Amino acid sequence: MILYQQHNSSVPYNYDVVTYDNFEYIPHLHGDPELVCVLEGEVIATVEERKETLKEGQFALILPHQVHSFETPQASRVKVIVFAEEYVREFRKMLGDRVGRTAAFTMEEEDRRFFLRKTEPTLPHRMEICAALSLACAAFLKQKTGEGLLREEDRREDLLHQMLSFISHHYTENITLASMADALGYEPHYLSRCFHRFFDKNFKQFVNEYRLNHARQLLADKDQQMSIIDIAYASGFQSVRNFNRVYREAEGTEPRYTRTSERV
Repeated sequence: MILYQQHNSSVPYNYDVVTYDNFEYIPHLHGDPELVCVLEGEVIATVEERKETLKEGQFALILPHQVHSFETPQASRVKVIVFAEEYVREFRKMLGDRVGRTAAFTMEEEDRRFFLRKTEPTLPHRMEICAALSLACAAFLKQKTGEGLLREEDRREDLLHQMLSFISHHYTENITLASMADALGYEPHYLSRCFHRFFDKNFKQFVNEYRLNHARQLLADKDQQMSIIDIAYASGFQSVRNFNRVYREAEGTEPRYTRTSERV
């Protein structure tokens, strides 16, 4: 089973820093990028079924919706940062629809020390976070460009990524398991079993979570004036009633109350 981390996929300016000893984590994915820095020892990172050994001083950048897991052969100490793409808008613009052939990269020692110093969990200033994350992403982009970046369509198109790609491109439409099966050329019951195996949930539940993530971002955006009705339809819900029900089940309150509390 692959764990889908909803909390690392929907919060504007999400910034979560944790240091782990003997780092281990099951296969999972999320909508935010993830930076891993090995402080001591070594860690084996599996990114989309490709194993990479990260040694002390090395980094790995996991891009949105890449399935990844970690294991420690002997001992390790690792800093893990999951962050929203708002911090590195220029990097995402430059990377475009490309991905690295590998996730691992290195930084110059002076840059590495700056990065570690400016990414402490208690760091108060958002601009310093932007600077540190941009420095790491620049090092990744420079090294991966030298290796030859891959466009996403050139990657191995396994069934998991076909399904995720279909949902990410069509979640605002009235899609069903049957329509996805028809588009991908699979039998619906087979895809249904795959969803349960990959995510331990059904197609409808996963799509509603995907739509809910988008709606949360719109609700939290204080600069836009979209109504609750507009947010519901822009996020792919077919009715405001359905949006309110799904939101209430997930959050314990209705979206209009969330917006009121966030704008006070």
